[in-house]
Amino acid sequence: MLHLSHLPDYLALIRFYNPIGSYLLIWPSLWSLWLANQTAPDFKYTAIFILGAFFMRSAGCIINDYADRYIDRAVQRTQNRPLAQNRLTKQEVITLLLLLLSCASVLLLFLNTLTQCLACSAIIASLIYPWMKRYTHWPQAVLSLAFTHTVLMAWTSQTNQVNWTAGWLMGGTFFWIIAYDTYYAMVDREDDMRIGVHSTAILFGAHDRHCIAILNVLTLSCFSYLGYRLNLNLYYTMSLLITAGLFLYQYVITRHYSRQACLQAFLLNHWVGCILFLGILMSLT
Repeated sequence: MLHLSHLPDYLALIRFYNPIGSYLLIWPSLWSLWLANQTAPDFKYTAIFILGAFFMRSAGCIINDYADRYIDRAVQRTQNRPLAQNRLTKQEVITLLLLLLSCASVLLLFLNTLTQCLACSAIIASLIYPWMKRYTHWPQAVLSLAFTHTVLMAWTSQTNQVNWTAGWLMGGTFFWIIAYDTYYAMVDREDDMRIGVHSTAILFGAHDRHCIAILNVLTLSCFSYLGYRLNLNLYYTMSLLITAGLFLYQYVITRHYSRQACLQAFLLNHWVGCILFLGILMSLT
């Protein structure tokens, strides 16, 4: 049972006022929808994937916070979250999660069978991700796998098949997500090391920014080859150059490893997604 008096905590739990995670899901799905069609898709699909990104990101936040409710109390950035502070009951959490998953499931009714199967796979990856930081230094790769499902789902919703072009798009997105989530992990690195949980930020250590730079080069390489395969024009090339500039800016501002700078570098990836979409949009217009 949900209680109206707890609405502020419900909104905090799903990061309603901090929508960066939804943006980072939406942009790759829009890239994929436009590239799969080589033009603007039917508005129905745009609406489905935007709403789906919101519902699934919100559900993912609930799963993550429930898994980390004891860990979050020991981390400076997360210690005031509703579940870390015991402001919500287990029944409320499960009810809200099921409500969000039900809304997402309704959207799947308007998509083909292959896309529905990929959605089930994405849910499994989302359920596994919060526990990975306890067992591996690569939870960012598991998150990336969960997030890149949106690329394949958007593609198959239009083509009902997966091909090498979709693979290159998924590959570029995969490297991009690991890179930006490593910046995010750098914000909590000291707390994570003290608690004993893992991340790529800890694994990469003193070479973290160099490793992120390599991931960014791989991202740009995949997207450059994608543009070549699809014969995208100068607008797309310009978007890649601006993206490279943003990657370089992130590298520079994090040189002193302040938490605020690492968080800013992570947040800038919303603009990476937006600029790449604009490049795709203008190339196909």
